[in-house]
Amino acid sequence: LIFRYSKLQQKSAVPHYWFGIPRKKLESYPADNLFLVLICGSEKHVFIIPGNYFKKLLRNVNTATDDNWKFNIYNRDNTFQLWVTGKPLLDIHKFLNNYDLLNTSAKNQDVTGVHPDLLFTCPETGARLLRRLGEKCEATGVLCAPDGLGKCHATGQRVRRSLLATDEITGLTAQEKLLRPCERTGKKTAPANLARSQVSGALVLRDLLVPCEVSGALALPDELKRCAVTGKRVLPWLLEKCEATNHNVLVELLERCEVTGKRVLRSHLAFCKRSGKKALSTLFDYSGLSGEAGLAELLQPCAVTSRRLFPDEMVTLSDGRRVGKDRLFCCPGCGKTTDCGEVFQCRYCNQRFCAAEGENSFCSYCRTLLIKHQGQPLPKEAVEALRPHYPPLRRGWYVLSHSLIFVVGHGTIWLPGRKPTLLIFKRKGSTLHESFEDAPLFIRTITRGI
Repeated sequence: LIFRYSKLQQKSAVPHYWFGIPRKKLESYPADNLFLVLICGSEKHVFIIPGNYFKKLLRNVNTATDDNWKFNIYNRDNTFQLWVTGKPLLDIHKFLNNYDLLNTSAKNQDVTGVHPDLLFTCPETGARLLRRLGEKCEATGVLCAPDGLGKCHATGQRVRRSLLATDEITGLTAQEKLLRPCERTGKKTAPANLARSQVSGALVLRDLLVPCEVSGALALPDELKRCAVTGKRVLPWLLEKCEATNHNVLVELLERCEVTGKRVLRSHLAFCKRSGKKALSTLFDYSGLSGEAGLAELLQPCAVTSRRLFPDEMVTLSDGRRVGKDRLFCCPGCGKTTDCGEVFQCRYCNQRFCAAEGENSFCSYCRTLLIKHQGQPLPKEAVEALRPHYPPLRRGWYVLSHSLIFVVGHGTIWLPGRKPTLLIFKRKGSTLHESFEDAPLFIRTITRGI
């Protein structure tokens, strides 16, 4: 092999590569076993020209004064042409980077009469070659013919072709031991083209994997699960079942019900102001009195209406029953509490009492004063205190209830317009005089038809 290098000569009218070879050196090698390796600028443009072809080209061509043959290579629009003085331009594109010519030459080498110690048998091709023409496998160190080696694109080494296999993804050759099968497709490729699923751990082609939309971890599409709320496809362990809807949703969207302990979507929870707890909205109900929402377990039934109410919206009656506050009635007669639906109104004084305080539509106080004509006589100071409310008053009788004072007042003599009068006052203080300071709650002239 005769190597020559030239950089691009740009100063001339036509840019070219310029070479020179000494005549004596060229003629010292047999043409059948000679190659010129002409490097034009870089390894991208290397011409492997057989010696026979080149010597035939130089026939009848004179050397320069320095006894060297001079020649140029022109590149016109990627068409390479060789020019030797006195010869036409020749297209040499077929020799560009054609390293196979070297291998062919090695195969065709005649080794007859060569000492066996200088020869070897290529384990890949079976050819007998001179040892100096062999090339070692960079993986095993075994001497092989150059065409018995190939490039491993994974390591960049030239190794025995029997050790190579084709990467089924990139189409490049690599040592078979360096290739790994995709556990989903079965295709063998370089490890750089594979990745592990974070769900199953399967080693598969990177192109088959998709990222979890929350963590970014890679997994096979059929291994990811979809959140029923956000629609995101995520790793299975990032989802949890909502115990209210039975849908798989992101764990971060769930919250625990403080009553049942169930983990549910926040949209299914409500806050109870009375208990201070967050609970399932299905556990809530409304008060039949205020309409306020709260945990149903806090509501209690009204003993009369069966409405469900909060405890602070209820009262206990004298007979022990629990009713809504709007049903409470305190009898002014006996002072006991009862349900407002169980009272009656005296048809004479129009006051309302519990059933135990009346008979035949009259309260016991009107009956005592007006029918039975009983009661306690008014003290003199009480008469004076009453006179502003009933000027004709000279005498009278009264009866006391729990919160009222019933008074029947009379003038000194009976005259038209001076009929007995019923007055009702609210009890105040400890004496009659204090109660009579305020205006009466009720005043009515008594007729003879009672």
